[in-house]
Amino acid sequence: MPNTIIYNEDENTYTPNWGNTNSHLELNPVIYYAGDSLAPNASGVTVVWSKKIDIGEAATITTNSSTG
Repeated sequence: MPNTIIYNEDENTYTPNWGNTNSHLELNPVIYYAGDSLAPNASGVTVVWSKKIDIGEAATITTNSSTG
């Protein structure tokens, strides 16, 4: 995930452009147990993504969730 967003005054654009429908952040979990990597869908493995905005309650992230 980029730590910086760059604004180009000449072209009036941002990089990365999160408003562009072709630019989206995709998160892929990597799980290690005892030095070995496990697939997120391996037997006995459960991956739950959540987000917390400010001091609000954490909410579960589902497929195609927005960041708001």
